[in-house]
Amino acid sequence: MKHSLPFSVVLLFPGMLCLSAVAETPDTLLNYSLNEVCIVQPRAVYYSDAFKIRTFGREDLASVTARDAGQLLSSVSSVFVKSYGAPGNLTSLSFRGTFSNHTQVTWNGFPLNSPTTGDADLSLIPLTIADKVSLVYGASGSLYGGGTFGGSVDLTSSPSSEQGFSSGLSTEAGSYGSWFTAGNIGYSGKKVLVKSIFFTRNAENRYPYKDIYKYGSPVLTLHHNQLRSYGMFHTVSFNINPSRQIQAGIWYQDRFKNLPAVMGSYVPSVATQKDSTLKIFLRYVRTMRRSSLVFRNAFFNDNLFYNDSVSRVHSDISAQQYLADINFRNIAGKRLTWDAGGTFQHVQAQVDSYGRRIAEERFAVFTAARIDLKAFIINTAFRLEVIPSIAPVPLPSAGIRKNFLNNHSYVRASVAAKYRPPTLNEKYWQPGGNPHLLPEKGYTSEIGTGLSFTEQDRYNLTFDLTAFSTHINDLIVWTGEGNFFNPVNYKKVWARGAEFSFAHSLVLGSIKIRQQGEITAVRSTSTAIYDNTSGILGKQLRYVPLLNAFYSGTVQLRRLSLTTSVNYTGKRYITDDHSGRPLPSFILAGLSAAFQFRAHTLNGHLYARADNLFNTSYQIIKGYPMPGRFLAFGLQLGFQR
Repeated sequence: MKHSLPFSVVLLFPGMLCLSAVAETPDTLLNYSLNEVCIVQPRAVYYSDAFKIRTFGREDLASVTARDAGQLLSSVSSVFVKSYGAPGNLTSLSFRGTFSNHTQVTWNGFPLNSPTTGDADLSLIPLTIADKVSLVYGASGSLYGGGTFGGSVDLTSSPSSEQGFSSGLSTEAGSYGSWFTAGNIGYSGKKVLVKSIFFTRNAENRYPYKDIYKYGSPVLTLHHNQLRSYGMFHTVSFNINPSRQIQAGIWYQDRFKNLPAVMGSYVPSVATQKDSTLKIFLRYVRTMRRSSLVFRNAFFNDNLFYNDSVSRVHSDISAQQYLADINFRNIAGKRLTWDAGGTFQHVQAQVDSYGRRIAEERFAVFTAARIDLKAFIINTAFRLEVIPSIAPVPLPSAGIRKNFLNNHSYVRASVAAKYRPPTLNEKYWQPGGNPHLLPEKGYTSEIGTGLSFTEQDRYNLTFDLTAFSTHINDLIVWTGEGNFFNPVNYKKVWARGAEFSFAHSLVLGSIKIRQQGEITAVRSTSTAIYDNTSGILGKQLRYVPLLNAFYSGTVQLRRLSLTTSVNYTGKRYITDDHSGRPLPSFILAGLSAAFQFRAHTLNGHLYARADNLFNTSYQIIKGYPMPGRFLAFGLQLGFQR
């Protein structure tokens, strides 16, 4: 930890996801019981009735703990996950025709996006530490802050609520020398909840690929692609009394990665990259009869060291963040609930290419209200972002949801202002950085409808159809020629499209059938350019597929289950003016089988999985070949006492 502030400074600016005590009145803040303590929905969820949200809970994540967040989202949704090769390489996410720095990724309410690049590397987020993952499509800027033109991915980590001691072991062996192992131990009592997780991942990642950028398209083996990673996560929650609770957590992780040469290269790569991260959070909750006060603060320390002895490039990037949040919620009556609070962020970074240490602060104040009229739910929110040297940015939002047919159908609509402040790289990178860049601003509007058919526990079928439109002004783009590029507020972008999703379950005696699918069609184009470049107007943005889709189906017979999945990614242009040959569309199929068993207090899960079943040759990013057929075998054991 190269730089630090007194921890008391952090405590001055707290806030959090609300946890609270049991209340006896029906107009309570609480949602469900957890021993003697209850959980209050965080504001980003509580005020998002008009937004599309997909959530994956403990049961959904139990069978994918050996994967990272990028692998999960690419297999269970139609959002565009951009990966630079095998698991362990840089992976980012794009929603609804926007860029990866337009998606905010949060952990227990704190943004994980890098202050230097604005992106969040999903390959650095192991699912073994997550208890819940939520996809928030078009997330509101007034609830999340900057960088949500596309949406948000929210991860939650918390101790188990099941009483007693628990422990577990998970291991998976796969193709290309891949190996993952994780262990956990926990305790849940009336006053204290504790959980510890340890994990490690190793892979050689040597796989064959066709190099279409070399004469004759030879089949080669990818070298210098090894991955070594390990980490730990600890969390403890202490119930002081029924109305006060403290929770703390720490997440440490190290990753060492060899970086292979790109396709078409005749020079072997010797480049390496080491990432290390330390994340600590603390939150305190005080609940009253009709209100709650939540304080939350965190410290993040992220380091990246890149080394290439051939090109003599050595880059050391170190960034620290101090984040804090305070949130007050009040039930003003049977129909009205409101929140108010503020956030603080201190960022300091030491980057070789900046030439000096950079420190910045950001502040925000917000308020939100929810009116429940039974037939209608109305949400409004307002946030004011304050960044030194930039004029304060107001972020209003409003949404409405109408339920009918005994809550079997709904219509929802929302509009939300959005913005993204320039990253540290965009402002301070030398040469080229521009500290006078304007923030990106715009808004998103959407309308959606859904329908569900349910027959007790035997049958369920749900549909959701959403249309959306996002306008981005002053989009920041790196422009230039040769070795010199500089970021400028370059153009306006309009992203619009539609999403259709469904989920189906059916019980036929001892047979259970589950299906789900989603398809996204998006048109994302430049509508105005701030120079004389007119050749890109009206053309699809680079690396934005017109169409993405996925389907998965599971048949379960008692303890045995079989799952099949299909993912489609559409054609992607690699230049703004479409001058280069686009990357073709591709289809990936998967197949897995699992068997669950139980012996007294021991639960077991044995599985086999085949990814890219038909050995499709494809690229997501030009020059970075993806692995072919991948076979994996895994075992999970859980003990509860």
